[in-house]
Amino acid sequence: MVELYDKIVQLDQSFAACRDASLKGRFAETVKDEGLRRELRRLNIETPTLEFFELRDRAVHWMGREFERKSAINQEIKIDKGESDLLEVVKHQESLIERQQEQINQMLLSRPESEVRRPRKCWNCGSSQHLKYNCPKPVKDRHQGSSLNG
Repeated sequence: MVELYDKIVQLDQSFAACRDASLKGRFAETVKDEGLRRELRRLNIETPTLEFFELRDRAVHWMGREFERKSAINQEIKIDKGESDLLEVVKHQESLIERQQEQINQMLLSRPESEVRRPRKCWNCGSSQHLKYNCPKPVKDRHQGSSLNG
């Protein structure tokens, strides 16, 4: 991008004034890390005289700090857990899952009969072999036996 802008400036000097601002803006928009992108935008707004290469160097420095911080956290986790302890963690998780499954089974067995699902029946004929919409018998009138006079 820098070489392209330099060639553009060679062809037309009017682009020289916006070269750094354009490069900095493009650079900030292409950064994948949201925190760094926000920081670069802030720097572009607060320090418009900051040159592109200075901004790039700050971004590299910031990313280096983030990488060091993340790797330090990962090393602490490795030291705390240790690779030999990984098997213990997996065994512990298996036992938790087994306990949860036992609790689920107990809950299913201890449900009151009112909550146990009864077999579905046809509302038309009462058969448990099908439902009303598949009933082979003629549809009963819902208002059978009720007075139409009110």
